[in-house]
Amino acid sequence: MNNQKPVCYGVDYSRWTGAREMFEELTAGNKEKKIRLINIGEPQITRESFYQQLLHQIPFPTKTAAFFLSDYFAIEAISYLGSKGIRVPADLGIAGFDDINYAHLTVPKLATIH
Repeated sequence: MNNQKPVCYGVDYSRWTGAREMFEELTAGNKEKKIRLINIGEPQITRESFYQQLLHQIPFPTKTAAFFLSDYFAIEAISYLGSKGIRVPADLGIAGFDDINYAHLTVPKLATIH
């Protein structure tokens, strides 16, 4: 998967840094990390490349979810994956962060954090 460094400014970078620090703290000393944090990139073409790679891993051996640091990217993922026949949340859980109004209009509705 794409492990490029995020752009080092703005709210997305602040969210990335905070989430990465929290996940590192939660998984410290755990050799069986259950959480993996991946920066999927700013340009849409980079994100679509990530979604294509994700498609090749479905079905997952255990229940898996993708958490996006913005509802916009989560909605984009639901749309892209749905167009490829992936059933959210049956095949892959997706959650976002922002609680924007559009999150409640997706099918299925996006799980989002306010």
